[in-house]
Amino acid sequence: MTNSNENSAKQVTLLSSKESSAKQIALLSKLPVLNQKHLGSCFTNAVCSAMEYAQLKDPKFKELIQPSRMFMYRLSEQYGLARITGIPAKSGDSGGLPNAVATLIKTFGVCSSRYLPYPGDKFFAQATKEEIDALLNAAPTSVQLEMATKQLEKFKYYSVQQTIDNLSRKVSLSVVDPCDNSKVIKSSINPIDFFKWSIEELDLPVCIGIPVFSNWGLTDASQFGIIDMPAANDTIEGGHAVLAVGYNDDYVFPSGAKGAIIFQNSWGEAWPAHNIYGSCAGLGLLPYDLFDRYSLGISYGPIVTKCSMTDTVEGRFLGELIAN
Repeated sequence: MTNSNENSAKQVTLLSSKESSAKQIALLSKLPVLNQKHLGSCFTNAVCSAMEYAQLKDPKFKELIQPSRMFMYRLSEQYGLARITGIPAKSGDSGGLPNAVATLIKTFGVCSSRYLPYPGDKFFAQATKEEIDALLNAAPTSVQLEMATKQLEKFKYYSVQQTIDNLSRKVSLSVVDPCDNSKVIKSSINPIDFFKWSIEELDLPVCIGIPVFSNWGLTDASQFGIIDMPAANDTIEGGHAVLAVGYNDDYVFPSGAKGAIIFQNSWGEAWPAHNIYGSCAGLGLLPYDLFDRYSLGISYGPIVTKCSMTDTVEGRFLGELIAN
């Protein structure tokens, strides 16, 4: 794999400005670049960004209200595995999947970050593992729960079902309305066409869960967000959730892989060190081939279609009165 900064800088200037991707990224640039810091909360960050994007698209949009990533993570830690899969929930920072968070929000709602903010750098600099676990396992306050239930009718999304062909081991996707699983929005579509359909026709980004290989630590990744196909000696390091926001059919990776999914990460504005798409920070590239070769290890969805949040209780903002 080529890792020189010079070659990478030339590569990133080749991103085309397809109207759909450019429009998405222009809208995305108006949102904050989230930073999960030292928690395995990438999945709640991806869903949060998707919800914020849906707010900006709302014709009645007035003010961006950030959903509480901490509330979502607490739901996932305390209820996610146990209530959705039947597997007992683990205690502590154990991660999760975007689809599970969407299901939980549909069930419990979510309050805004004003009522339960995300921990800051000072907390992580001083907190012990026990204190982090206690933060994730803390019960929500009555006002947080009240605010969360107010969002139940204001959050809509499509879920994505995966079907695996037993012979080819290829994955096909179907998009359904989770309120009515018989209502199929799109059926039997391959992953790349699925991304293009969501971006072109829905004008909406997609939350995805992907495998992370050791090549994420290479210069191309950290400096420019270019995540190439893993080499033979690369090892799998775990999983990560991001928000797929665009695509480019013509982009060629250093390995020769052609075609890129443009994604927003949740590692703050410092990743990558150099923005690959104008002034919009936090973006990276994934090769189309990743979604073919490693399709069985990738999860798709949700696609958040509506999020019009409320930040008041009986017309009053009580955030300053609530102990988080």
